[in-house]
Amino acid sequence: MIAEDVISNTFLKTDRLNTAEEYSQVFKEADKFSDEFLTVLVSKKPLSSGKLGLAIAKKMVKKAVLRNQIKRIIREAFRLNKNKLKGFDMVVLCRKKAAQASKKELSASIKTHFDVIANNE
Repeated sequence: MIAEDVISNTFLKTDRLNTAEEYSQVFKEADKFSDEFLTVLVSKKPLSSGKLGLAIAKKMVKKAVLRNQIKRIIREAFRLNKNKLKGFDMVVLCRKKAAQASKKELSASIKTHFDVIANNE
């Protein structure tokens, strides 16, 4: 038997923006939060459990290994903070500096964004 708190901390398919329509909805209604590494577009959806979309462009980060690493860091941060991000759909975009950033810098950046979003309700 798996404990409920373990299940709630997993990153499920229902936690993702899955269709182009869901992404475009966020892009249309978005509030924008930026720093030197990441841009987060957030749309308030009161009935949503909170969904994450990633748009890590090859134009910004050339190497696939780095793009995948950035995605893993963002997904992990979302997974750990998803309880306080309920009601928000978001798309995370990266900037050129993200390719040179350390894991610690990227984690701190996305955590800061998530804290600002959760406190701006």
